[in-house]
Amino acid sequence: MKKLIIISAYPENQQKEDILSKCIDKLKILEFDILIVSHCPIPSHIQNKVNYCLIDNQNILLPYELTPKYWIINNHFNVTINNYGHQLTVSTNIQNGIDFATINNYEFFLFTESDNLIDESDIKKINQLSFLMFSANKKMVFFNYLVENRPIYETLIFGGIPSYYQENIKLPLKVEDVLNNPKFAGSSLEKILYEQSNKKDDYLLIESDSKSYFNCSSLNRITHDYNVEIIGSNSNDDLVLWINNSSNDKKITFTINGETELILDPNGWYYCFKKIDESVNITIDDNGLLSYKNFTITDEHKKKYIEKGMIKFNNLN
Repeated sequence: MKKLIIISAYPENQQKEDILSKCIDKLKILEFDILIVSHCPIPSHIQNKVNYCLIDNQNILLPYELTPKYWIINNHFNVTINNYGHQLTVSTNIQNGIDFATINNYEFFLFTESDNLIDESDIKKINQLSFLMFSANKKMVFFNYLVENRPIYETLIFGGIPSYYQENIKLPLKVEDVLNNPKFAGSSLEKILYEQSNKKDDYLLIESDSKSYFNCSSLNRITHDYNVEIIGSNSNDDLVLWINNSSNDKKITFTINGETELILDPNGWYYCFKKIDESVNITIDDNGLLSYKNFTITDEHKKKYIEKGMIKFNNLN
């Protein structure tokens, strides 16, 4: 049986290159061909590790008003932050990869994000997914559970028969697709995938998340469990540095301008006011994985920050 692993990647920096390389190394144990789909170039040393690379230069992002939102409300303030609109970049990677698999007569595909590092002890579970799917005479396999009391199908890892997906499941690929379907606006891609997958009798459903299934592995390694943003406010039109740890089970350390170390507990938050012409440099230590965010606060950038998010204080004097 011809099987293909589709790895969705965006190796824009050394950290992401390294994780993509590790992802490939771990998956090469399997007897699958490997395709990388991306919206940015793939270094040649990584290309040489896989069978195929497919690059789509159209890296389309959704405008803020169509993206899911992060929010927090308490007695003191109301924060709303527009997420980055990567739904279309992921859905086009999915479509490009599955189109390739269909054209080349692959009988099974597994789609995975590049920051899923499958431990050797869990590798056999990938073969198990395809075996269980075909044994049950199903066409697709999804991890299915509730998020905010609504069912989703994970896009982090899923699989199936390429030609079946191509004929039966349609995700939005353009901004117009979202504008023309009110249910898509503000929804995560996982919720959209669930809504667009209508032949549920054809699916093998794993009623847990993939992290529980691949319980010895490190999944979603570089997806952030935090927000670090400059946003607008209703306090004299000031800008605010907003930081929160949105994880449920770990502390995250934030260092501001190389001086102030901030350790936030799960679901913790912090804010401070910022002035025009300030620079803010944040180092994030997420359990040993370092990330960086840099902001230049100018009048020119102010509108962009206000569009990104707002904090509205309840009791202003």
